[in-house]
Amino acid sequence: MTPLKTPRVAAGVTTGGQFTTAARTEPTLSLRTPASKTHDAEGFPVVTCGRCKGTGKSEYSRTSGHNQCFNCGGTGFTHEAGPVANAVKALAKARLTAARPRAHQIAAGDLISPVHKEYGRTQWATVAAMHVSLAHPSRTVRTLTGERPTAYHAIIKMTDGSLIRTTTDTVFARRGANVDLTPFHDMAAGKPVDPRLLANPKILPNHL
Repeated sequence: MTPLKTPRVAAGVTTGGQFTTAARTEPTLSLRTPASKTHDAEGFPVVTCGRCKGTGKSEYSRTSGHNQCFNCGGTGFTHEAGPVANAVKALAKARLTAARPRAHQIAAGDLISPVHKEYGRTQWATVAAMHVSLAHPSRTVRTLTGERPTAYHAIIKMTDGSLIRTTTDTVFARRGANVDLTPFHDMAAGKPVDPRLLANPKILPNHL
């Protein structure tokens, strides 16, 4: 009679089917004491995150390989829904416009570069002046009264003497520009704000 073979036991399991203490390790869930904070770095009021209660940690996220709260990004604070959250979103959109303006939004003194797919091809230079040819539209739309121009051919002259031939609706990259926070703070406070100030905010001087 052939003797029975000893059954194979998976690593970390003792005979009898019991797990050893080292068979499974769980990451420790480190919690920190919630800190008191009333405003963020931009001056917008914040509230304690309702998901993590201000700890910045969430046990739910451990299934993704980390324990950072996905609602507040680990800060422990969020912006209250309503005027404050809307103002923060509007500011983010305005900053994107400041960093990627169209040619007609560029002013003398701006540090700009044409947008390329390869970052190494960027050519930063300071704007000296821009000349727009109103007699030569680059794009038009058809209306009931005829063709209406929406963009024009233009030439941007840089301080180093170089020229960029473009159109007024071309997107450029701009460095060092930021937007005025005043209308966004007013919006967060519930004050009436001209929508044009939010869509086209005042660009602060280049700080680079």
